[in-house]
Amino acid sequence: MNASGKSHWAGLALLVVVGGGLTAAWAIHRAAQTGDDAGAEPAQSSEAPPFSRDSPATFAARGLFSALRARNLDAARAFLTPTALERVEAEGGLAALSEAACLLDATTVDAIELYASWALRGEDGVTRIDWTAKSLPAEPGSDWRITKSDREWAGWGLASALFGRNFAAASASLTPSGQQRVEAAGGLAALADRIQALPGEEREGLSEMYSHWATPDGAGALRVDWVPQNFAQFAAAKEQRHFAIGSLKALCTAQALFANMDKNENDVFDYAANLKDLSDRDLIGEGVGSGKSHGYTFEAQILTVADPELCSWAVSATPDEPDPDRPHYLVTEKGQIYFSDRPMTLDPETFAVSGGQVFGN
Repeated sequence: MNASGKSHWAGLALLVVVGGGLTAAWAIHRAAQTGDDAGAEPAQSSEAPPFSRDSPATFAARGLFSALRARNLDAARAFLTPTALERVEAEGGLAALSEAACLLDATTVDAIELYASWALRGEDGVTRIDWTAKSLPAEPGSDWRITKSDREWAGWGLASALFGRNFAAASASLTPSGQQRVEAAGGLAALADRIQALPGEEREGLSEMYSHWATPDGAGALRVDWVPQNFAQFAAAKEQRHFAIGSLKALCTAQALFANMDKNENDVFDYAANLKDLSDRDLIGEGVGSGKSHGYTFEAQILTVADPELCSWAVSATPDEPDPDRPHYLVTEKGQIYFSDRPMTLDPETFAVSGGQVFGN
């Protein structure tokens, strides 16, 4: 064999050795992620089910992680098998595990996969979690707050419990008012049937649907206080809300252009007195310009003072059919959008908004 041939085969041998080493390193990394090095073993099987975003195991994992993040220990307990409860108690209890979970990034996929890899299916078809994370951070968080991400996790908790037909966990995720609404809607089993019949992409949106009504309960725990009577109605309301908010943002730009470019040609550089003036000049769409579009009524308000150039404006968006899914909105000259479950008022002297909260806070 010539020198080039020897070099060729030596190179191949080196690739095989390096590839084998990388494979072994990856296997060790995955074993560490799934808790193999922590000495934890599933009660029924040593093989972890495949990870999938839409699998019952993943929903169960989201449920447990959601309950721990929201400090809903009753719901967390319902997601655990008896074996897992014993392990939790041996490791400091649910409160300690909740503190550790709260230290993790609420959007981490690794934590969900960690729990999902040990989700077991019980005899009654309910997916439960039979593992606790010994490798999670041990130091408790010093400052825990209810955040938007925590609300989303509260929504995932209820959605996961219903998808897995874990009615004990679902019941623990609901406030008393939510329980009453469930019973009026046919009970937890009927609601679970409807959720499991949804297409996968709609099921992925359940967290937003439920977290929209997540409320603090007791000692900071997040509970869900709503059950949809009609999933299609929620989707329609969401579309209308997005349209109203987008339209109010567009109105800020339209009013600025109207004034700065003196669109009414009066040499005053004032704002449009009504929405039709804006739509006639193609600054907004005809629908909003007419005052009614996508389930909302839009109305402009001009607040005049001694100097016309110092006047201010506001536009309100009032739902045609008020319900908790369709709040009232109000935007001011400063570009701030406010929302409330009832109409808001704007002080004609201070331009201060009363009765609403700033959208996005």
